[in-house]
Amino acid sequence: MIMAPAEKKHKKKNKSKHASKDSVRKTPAVRPSTSNTPKRTPETHKRALDLSHQLRQLSNQKRLRECLSLYHSFENDDIRDSHHGSIIIDCCARCGDLDEAERVVVTMLGNTSACIDKDEYIWDRYDHIPYKKMPIQAWTALLKGYVHGGMMAKADSLFCALCGCKAEDDGNEGHSKKRKRVETKQQDKANVRTLNTLLRGCLWSATTIDYDANNLGTQPKQKRAKSRQELVGGIVTAERAWEQFSSMKSDNTCVDSSSYEYFITLLCQSLQCEKAEHQLMQMKEQFKLSKDLTNADPALIESLVVCLVVLSRAYALLGKTNDVKRCANEALKVIRHIESTNSDSKAIPAKKKPNVATGGKQAWKIDANNDENGRREQSNTLFRSHRISELKAEATSLNQYFDRNSDRKTLAKMMVARLLYFSGGGTTGLNAMSDANSATGKTSPESEQTMLQRYTSLWFSFGLKPAAEMLKLAGLDKSYCTALSQDMCTRLHNDLLGKDHPVITSNGYVDFNTVFPTSADSSSTPLHIELGSGSGDWAVIQAESNPSENYVTVELRSDRVAQTFAKMVLHNPENFSPNKSSVLNNLCCVGSECGSFLSERIQPKTVRTIFVNHPEPPTQTSTCDDNEQAHMLNSKTILAAAKCLEPNGYGRIVIVTDNLIYAKLVGHTAAKILDQSQLIGLKPNEVSDLRKVDTASDPNKHGAFVHIYEGKPSTSIGHYTPKSSNAGTSYFDRLWRTGVGKHADMKKRYIIALRTIRDQFYSGTTSSKATQSSKKTATATAGEKGKGKHSNKRSAEKQQRRNERRLLKKQQQQEKQNHSQKR
Repeated sequence: MIMAPAEKKHKKKNKSKHASKDSVRKTPAVRPSTSNTPKRTPETHKRALDLSHQLRQLSNQKRLRECLSLYHSFENDDIRDSHHGSIIIDCCARCGDLDEAERVVVTMLGNTSACIDKDEYIWDRYDHIPYKKMPIQAWTALLKGYVHGGMMAKADSLFCALCGCKAEDDGNEGHSKKRKRVETKQQDKANVRTLNTLLRGCLWSATTIDYDANNLGTQPKQKRAKSRQELVGGIVTAERAWEQFSSMKSDNTCVDSSSYEYFITLLCQSLQCEKAEHQLMQMKEQFKLSKDLTNADPALIESLVVCLVVLSRAYALLGKTNDVKRCANEALKVIRHIESTNSDSKAIPAKKKPNVATGGKQAWKIDANNDENGRREQSNTLFRSHRISELKAEATSLNQYFDRNSDRKTLAKMMVARLLYFSGGGTTGLNAMSDANSATGKTSPESEQTMLQRYTSLWFSFGLKPAAEMLKLAGLDKSYCTALSQDMCTRLHNDLLGKDHPVITSNGYVDFNTVFPTSADSSSTPLHIELGSGSGDWAVIQAESNPSENYVTVELRSDRVAQTFAKMVLHNPENFSPNKSSVLNNLCCVGSECGSFLSERIQPKTVRTIFVNHPEPPTQTSTCDDNEQAHMLNSKTILAAAKCLEPNGYGRIVIVTDNLIYAKLVGHTAAKILDQSQLIGLKPNEVSDLRKVDTASDPNKHGAFVHIYEGKPSTSIGHYTPKSSNAGTSYFDRLWRTGVGKHADMKKRYIIALRTIRDQFYSGTTSSKATQSSKKTATATAGEKGKGKHSNKRSAEKQQRRNERRLLKKQQQQEKQNHSQKR
């Protein structure tokens, strides 16, 4: 029950000795609207509508500061209501400021002077004393913020409260807590949008252990360490939420096509194919998709295709060829129906259908009609058309699949060694940029607890449990379905990789000798990392084109990590042998926030190149003069990346985008920290096949500038492009070629390339003696004549630049020669 307590109760709680100064946040003194607000006049009603329109516009543009200023303005005290508060919470969720979102929620619940504990579940505070109705839109917006930030323990608990359930301990150590339905005075309970918001979060964040779930903020700190562990996120939270939502008896608790799509995708990602088949059958029965698709809604048909493709992919990972082809063929059949329907609709104008909003893709209809210029409707059409083409390509590939991995141990071994999951979420929010969550530069060895966390994610969310059961590893019993133990994790590791091959070394870094055991010496093999790798298309192409070098993908969303892993295992090269394994042996998938992974898990000065392809801009209205926004390529991430790079000009950071505005913002960010990062922008003569279009600089620092180039990414910046890549090298590259982005260019690519500074006494060529001789000459004549000193110094600098150019030319020629030999 979500209601406000009496003021005396709050005063006692705030004076508690367990509330530290660092964990307390004060809410702003905003007077919320009350239930006895006088009836609005036509004038105040119009003002309220205008306020809603302005807040929604600012929220869509992610202009949080302006949105909060307008909402908190005293001029709006007489018209502010719960609808306005819901928009504000949604804006906070979009921008990743969850602290502010929680403050707004407390204010809406009627307490303007309350202090919020840092780890408190605020809905538990208002569980007994009724105050006013809280709209489900506001709670759903807060839930959206939690899942985007990867805070699945809070998201799980909030959804439980909105369903009228309460967590109870079943008394068994290591088990998840069961939910018991209780009576609640919450009038507006969870609806299908609330469910779909949580399911999307489960797709983005894999299952992990929350040791203090449902105890944070309600127990003294001394007792919190003894709290029972609970599994949250991923498939575990999804199955729990599905059961809770299905048990609710209400007109708003009917799941839609998106609900089925998300849930079946999670089941397939965890390789629970039998459960996925059962849910797919229920979906077909509910929406009558078993026989005739003629009158079915396009969103339903699209969800059906997604479910069939992900199910086919799961069967392929398990090596069940017949089921792979069955599901792939059915998916292709449905896609042919979609294509024929689209061709017919172009010839015959479609009748306008009434707007029906649900929790998923069907809600786009209303959003599109509210867009004055129709750009959003056009963008959604392009996006959905592109998605169908991607699904068709994957279904066609799966239809040609046959199992070439005779060793059934391969799947489980690859999961443990090359699927490293540390954290997840939807976007990089403000919480990920704080000192506690972002690149701290501190490393720690893998403790028993962190190892258990990593194996728990693999076990439940990525299918290690079915893979291990299939091999009967580690003495597992078929009925074993609870949380893993530390002993079980150790036995799994020893059975699959060996006792002397840790994935995480004693100093906390990833041991790439274990990850890439096929290399003679991984420490001497060039290592490349792609940040924000998406579903892994680009990295797979690079790893295939450049088999003598190792690649690591880093992605925040766990569903995309799972897709990358599947492409690595089910890799289908053009020239393959039926007797040869198809697995890419020089690719590793990581689920983590980029900054923390680079600073905590990568040994300094070991990475040859860090690639970032088509990163997501922080907002649609950012400029170089704005304060640093919440996005992946903030200054902390760039500094963390710089520390990982090989020294003496070998290490590089290469950023490719189709958004010139964002390229200028990133260039400006990089220019401000060039002296700290020991980086320098690549000069035009180092990338002769690219054209310089702009230069970003720091006006406060002389000589701090970064060039922005335009052109096709090529081997000069480490991009290997196969002949068959005319349609694009990745999902996002192909998507943006359709022109779906507001600031995106369909053809142009803008590139920022940085490298480590070469040592002043380093040349790398046989001309080093001449360079040193020039320096000696300059030093010897320094005291004789000022002009001679200046002239000799300039001559030495010229000679050094010539040596660098020769070295670069030699390296490029060697790379081209190696690449041609590989082909």
